[in-house]
Amino acid sequence: MSSRRLKLWLAGAVALVLLYGTVFIVLDFCGAERWSDILESLIPLFLGLPLAAAVYAFNRRNSYLQALRQLWATLVPAAQEAIQYTHLPAPSQAEFAQTQKALSTAIDGLRGVFENTRDGLYPYENLKDIKEAISWLGFGGNFNGANAQLTRRCVVRLWQEMHAAMLAEFDRDRPKRPVSKYLHWRVSVADLLQAGTLTTEDLDLGRSASNPQQRPHGP
Repeated sequence: MSSRRLKLWLAGAVALVLLYGTVFIVLDFCGAERWSDILESLIPLFLGLPLAAAVYAFNRRNSYLQALRQLWATLVPAAQEAIQYTHLPAPSQAEFAQTQKALSTAIDGLRGVFENTRDGLYPYENLKDIKEAISWLGFGGNFNGANAQLTRRCVVRLWQEMHAAMLAEFDRDRPKRPVSKYLHWRVSVADLLQAGTLTTEDLDLGRSASNPQQRPHGP
């Protein structure tokens, strides 16, 4: 169950409780004691139904998130394997088959979590496009370095688009204590390493990312 559908279920449960309360107050105000007594005797039923609906909705949502996490654990390695495949100098048929298998598994796994769109389209076509790009690149004698670089850029672009779209399906919180050199405009030891200015003193405990030699570029 998506977050949007969960909110609709909860809104419906709350609306049912409010409707019952409103009818009960109106009847009591109008002096319809008979109907008020009937509604009062049905309180467990009218409160139990919304509660049961809310529990059902939360259970469905929890199952959906678990399925998403399992899919994510398959999807990310498949996409990364496709990217790394383009870095190989001369991939073999076995490496090609392994990459295609990982992508095919992810494609079929995604069908078990998401339905097709209302137009009957596969929900995340980028994944299929990545598989087709790797197929076009080929292996062995058909593998070309220039084509590999171009394919890598295509795969990365397709994955970034899909990555951002799928993350929206998760319920994520902001970290309480994020760690980033960009928060305080400090230079990390990795920056010093790449600049060729890293010393053993920079690696001492408590001095990591503390050398303000230059303002790092944004992520």
